[in-house]
Amino acid sequence: MHELAVTEYVFNLVKKQAECNHLTKVDKIHLLMGDQCDYVPVIIEEYLSLMSEGTALEGVKVDAKVKESTV
Repeated sequence: MHELAVTEYVFNLVKKQAECNHLTKVDKIHLLMGDQCDYVPVIIEEYLSLMSEGTALEGVKVDAKVKESTV
């Protein structure tokens, strides 16, 4: 369930940028996540699908990459 807060943040950020740049469609969001974050990209994409209906983000795909930690 913690994906919801992150998804809301990403949605609002991308939506605002789309509006500022007069974009009518956003096709893909690229996310780079650390391997310790424990987020599930499929869940983020599902939440985005629900949030984005009727917006420039409707139908957006998530390209999520996981970066290994270097300690």
